Amino acid sequence: MSDKPTFEEALERCGRPVWAYLAGAAGDEETARDLTQETFLRAFRGWERFRGESDPFTWFYAIARNVLRRHWRKERLRRGAAFLMGRRRIGAPAAHEEEDRALRRELERVPQPYREALLLHYYADRSVREMARDLGVAEGTIKSRLARGREILKRRVERC
Repeated sequence: MSDKPTFEEALERCGRPVWAYLAGAAGDEETARDLTQETFLRAFRGWERFRGESDPFTWFYAIARNVLRRHWRKERLRRGAAFLMGRRRIGAPAAHEEEDRALRRELERVPQPYREALLLHYYADRSVREMARDLGVAEGTIKSRLARGREILKRRVERC
């Protein structure tokens, strides 16, 4: 990418996928809103450091991932237990709350690289190609992480 977009242009294009990623990971709308706001504030404050050599989503995603990791560390310390990640999209009906809670517990137990791939693909709607570029790994690696993540999650959920 040769021309660096304005912050507003980048936010317009990347805001929704970043929100979806954080919403899928956070599990509740209030936390997702807070994490998204913190991500965008950090991105705004550091926009001059973005050189425009990569896709802006890659840059926003790196900030979002760091904000999310920091949040999880704080939650784990405060609660003394793993922070549960949500499956249901924000605003979706809560008809299957018990199933959602079980899935959250099991998704949290999926190893990090697989969980991250599942969240990016199914919540932030990132393609395999985009994820490979964003994470700096081969497309084959992303495909195998998605397949393995689905397999692990399926086995864990079937045991419930």
